[in-house]
Amino acid sequence: MFTNFDFDVIWRSLPYLFYQGMTFTLLLTALATLGGIVIGTLLALMRLELDTDDLARLRSIRYYGGLPLDARTVTDEVIRQEGR
Repeated sequence: MFTNFDFDVIWRSLPYLFYQGMTFTLLLTALATLGGIVIGTLLALMRLELDTDDLARLRSIRYYGGLPLDARTVTDEVIRQEGR
């Protein structure tokens, strides 16, 4: 199976793979961590400031089960919940 495979390609590419791969991985990890901290802090502050009714509306809009939603779906649900 690996009799014709040129393993020398891997050894020649290791410096590039480690430099580019590690740089990208660490950058992506740092950005995701920073984004999670910022968004989490904003949501926590909103929870502290909002009334109970507004908080229930926020929670119902914020939770969507991981599926992408278009703006019409969200606004229709908000209008339905407000009874307009």
